[in-house]
Amino acid sequence: MTDFERLRIQSNEGEPVIMSNRKVCGHIIEKKYIKRIRNEHILQKPPAIAIDRDIFERFIKPQCDRLFILDMDMGVFYSSSVENFAQHSFYLNRKFGGQYALGMEFWGRNQGVANQVSMPI
Repeated sequence: MTDFERLRIQSNEGEPVIMSNRKVCGHIIEKKYIKRIRNEHILQKPPAIAIDRDIFERFIKPQCDRLFILDMDMGVFYSSSVENFAQHSFYLNRKFGGQYALGMEFWGRNQGVANQVSMPI
């Protein structure tokens, strides 16, 4: 089983994180925030992945050590420590409410190949 597959399975097992519109936006399990996205949700200008500001401040920052973003279209996942995300993210609001975005250069990337994770899962 690849690391991507393990994270995909875990993403349904943890505590759901629910936004104000009552939609599940991710799960927390063992101090990891795991979120599934479509490739189109990666920002193009600048290249970045964004997370709702309220979700980050209320759930991720106090409860998690790591973030994992699973790109379900490409079969890859991106990872960052919460500390790295907090230090290097920037604020934006593009009609979806306040978000923090982290440039792609600050994310670790894994293509789901077994036993090739440089960051702990």
